[in-house]
Amino acid sequence: AAAAAAAADGGSGVSELPIGQPQDNSSSSSKAAKSIPIRIAATTDEETYSLKDTQTLVETAMLSAVSGLAFLLSTLLKLDNSLGYFLPLPIAIAACRSGVAAGWHTMMATAFLLLVLLGPLRAFTYVLMHGMLAAALGTMWVWTSPWRVSIIAGAVLRMLGQLGYLVLSSVTMNENLFAVMLANVHNLLDRCAAALGSSGSPSTL
Repeated sequence: AAAAAAAADGGSGVSELPIGQPQDNSSSSSKAAKSIPIRIAATTDEETYSLKDTQTLVETAMLSAVSGLAFLLSTLLKLDNSLGYFLPLPIAIAACRSGVAAGWHTMMATAFLLLVLLGPLRAFTYVLMHGMLAAALGTMWVWTSPWRVSIIAGAVLRMLGQLGYLVLSSVTMNENLFAVMLANVHNLLDRCAAALGSSGSPSTL
């Protein structure tokens, strides 16, 4: 009779547990959870959201904020002569730490920040006077260019930026600042000639 009952239980697929031994549901549920794979959205790209890219993004935002704050203080407090040497440093540091693209991104982020805070004139002034120079110097330093090339390129970009700033200021103020500058240079040379006892006078051309 016992053998018949055991055979009947085996055929029905139901097994009896010993009395006093509870079924371990927690272990079975944990095993089932481990067997289920974790699904990630199809739009998630691990390379795009890597730690290095996140660090570069954070550094770009912080350095652009520092550069924008320094330019804002130099503009409001008239400290261009003191902070003018500091303004290109954040962009160059971004380029040296995270690559050439990070330096240019920092320059563009700073320009957009100044566009919101101070308007388009100040933003273009920053790009012409400091932004292009800093991004170019950072690029050449990353590429390990010779110092002669860096100095010459920086001087040329600084001169072009100064000329662009004069053109922008002339259009904004509706006055020919080049003529004013040449007139001041003529007066300076005239005074120098008079102090040296020269009889000639420099030409206005």
